[in-house]
Amino acid sequence: MDCKGLLAIVDNDPMVLRLLRSELRKALPQCPVIWTEENGTLAVARTQNPATCPDLLLLDMSLAGIQGPTVCRQIRISGSKPAVLAITSFSLSYYAERIADAGAQGIIAKHASMQDIARAITDILDPNIGHYANTEVDVPFETAAAAHARVKLAKPSGLALLTPAESQVVDMAAHGESSQRIAATLGKSKGTVDTLFRRAIDKTKSNGRLDLILAWLRERGGEQ
Repeated sequence: MDCKGLLAIVDNDPMVLRLLRSELRKALPQCPVIWTEENGTLAVARTQNPATCPDLLLLDMSLAGIQGPTVCRQIRISGSKPAVLAITSFSLSYYAERIADAGAQGIIAKHASMQDIARAITDILDPNIGHYANTEVDVPFETAAAAHARVKLAKPSGLALLTPAESQVVDMAAHGESSQRIAATLGKSKGTVDTLFRRAIDKTKSNGRLDLILAWLRERGGEQ
């Protein structure tokens, strides 16, 4: 396939990362994978650095910490690069509308053939197409430029207002970690972690820490 561009992959499974990287090297030799990442927060940071921003990000929907749709929205608010192709082992219909709204250029199943995944990447990187029309879902996807123009003007609400750092501490708390443990894991002070929680509670208008965690679990109930 005639495809040129730099790729990156975000997935919470190291084995999947290795497999995708290896297979994409064979299927799209002119599109090198410049990095892989398991953490959504770190992936957002890499895309916001011009030195490490790929042309297309292959993004898993179910991640540790902030989830795929949130990663995509944060990327798309910042700009039109990279293009995003969502990939998931869950039902495409569960994520298609959400990830299209977050600014992705297409979605494809993890069990799809490498030929189909390569075709999706090629279509998105083609300046005359710019998106992937998956016949398995009845959801239209925009080009990255059109998605950026729309998403940057939208007013986020609820959990979408949280920064990557705030999302990370809430997710860790939702998995049973105390503020002390979160602070130790992240290399922050307990006071910093508590401040992140207070900001998250204020932004989401939650009635305290427990209410915030319950909202987080409800939102991500189908993604675990």
